[in-house]
Amino acid sequence: MPVFSKVLTRDHNKTHAVFTFTVTGDAQEILIKGDYRPRIIEDPSLNQQLILPAFHRYIESQKGSFFTDDNIPHYEKYAVERFTPIRNLIDYTIVDPEGRMRARGSGSFFETKQITEEVASIGCIRGRLPAGEWQLIVEAHAVATPEVSVTIEVEVNNSITPGLEATQKRIKERTRVASLEQTKNQSKESRWYKGDLHVHSYHSDGTNSLDELICYFREQGYDFFMLSDHNFYAGSQDDLRGDFNEVVVLPGVEMSTFYGHALAANWPRDLPWFHLRQDDDFRELISTIHEAGGLFGVAHPYTIGDPICTGCRWDYTNLEWGMIDFLEVWNGSWLERKIEVIQALKKWEELVNSGHRIVATSGSDMHNANREKGVAATFIKADSCTAKGLFDGLRKGRVFVSQGPNIGFYLSSVATGERCSVGDELRVPQDSKAIAEISLDVTAQVELVQDGWPRYSATFDACQGKLEFTDEVTKDTWYYLRAFDRENNLLGFTNPIYVMVE
Repeated sequence: MPVFSKVLTRDHNKTHAVFTFTVTGDAQEILIKGDYRPRIIEDPSLNQQLILPAFHRYIESQKGSFFTDDNIPHYEKYAVERFTPIRNLIDYTIVDPEGRMRARGSGSFFETKQITEEVASIGCIRGRLPAGEWQLIVEAHAVATPEVSVTIEVEVNNSITPGLEATQKRIKERTRVASLEQTKNQSKESRWYKGDLHVHSYHSDGTNSLDELICYFREQGYDFFMLSDHNFYAGSQDDLRGDFNEVVVLPGVEMSTFYGHALAANWPRDLPWFHLRQDDDFRELISTIHEAGGLFGVAHPYTIGDPICTGCRWDYTNLEWGMIDFLEVWNGSWLERKIEVIQALKKWEELVNSGHRIVATSGSDMHNANREKGVAATFIKADSCTAKGLFDGLRKGRVFVSQGPNIGFYLSSVATGERCSVGDELRVPQDSKAIAEISLDVTAQVELVQDGWPRYSATFDACQGKLEFTDEVTKDTWYYLRAFDRENNLLGFTNPIYVMVE
């Protein structure tokens, strides 16, 4: 029985270690069980010492606007109360001799997990057990206490152990998913579909099974959601075979590394990240994803970082931004995270101004089936509510983000009569006029933004039908729309319409 046992210190923070164990040809199962102690920091003063520097790094770029010298002490107290206790975070990954990830220890680190040819536990991939050297990769995402004692047992057996709790949960999940009504291509009409591009299940560190998520989003009136568990795709291994009672489950993975998180969309497979260094440009990884038909996006780039949310803030220094497909501008609740949304929105505007047609998206980052107030949905204009249709719409930038209202935004050329919507390209003669048409189903303050700068602003009354602005176009440019409520809270925004002068 191979046992990994080691005391990690803060010097091991943001490192991983690889250990091997042998699987013979007659092996029927692999059992994995892990534990580490302590899991959290008990000392209140040590928690405060770690939280306050992270909080001040977080607010540095917002001092003088949202944060002032007068209100910082209030938010310091709030931060300490909210983020105490700081936790150690140790994960593990099991890799077979063919290079496939077969198990992840994340939220379910402490359960005994099982891998067999026919069935596997939550957070594991079933299938044959190839003989040879397997790898156990131990990941020290956060070592906040002076020492952490880690023990992981790996047992290879030539018989199958019945009745393991984590395996029974997985079997029941598969049975319940199979019992859900499934319909192929339920909606083939071209329209806007409402969804969530960042959702976790209990196959990583969420609390819900796949069938629970499907039922939840159906009840919330969503058309789709993307399963994006951390570094793994166990939840979508063999369950994504149809549209579940009008809810489409999209395959994806959240790559959760030591220096940032990214979303791989249309990606139901491994996403190895162990080779990445902080100065990586991501060219090779993104090219691999693109060649397989996937999309790559940076998740919550300006969230609070270590040691509160370890590895969550984007701290890679040389990302080739022009290669990414989308940026998660809005993550979680506006009420809790508006600083991050504002920063990410500015970053996205800079990237588009640099010539990169990157799509702005949102994601709840949901770990428990509930809807916080102020969470925005991603609306995608697609030819059909299918994985292909939705990913095509996302790729083309036919997307708006909203925490409530439906947003309509069109541009038309006065000279040619051509009319375009979000994500499209409008071609106009030199020094001609374009008309912007705006519609919402709520009363709001709207801003028409050109090249990242507010061009027109007005109050839109939900009863007035639509609002129009006319602008003279003298150069290649781009427009998008933002909407705010009376308290200046962001309600939503569109992706651009690009205008090309001929």
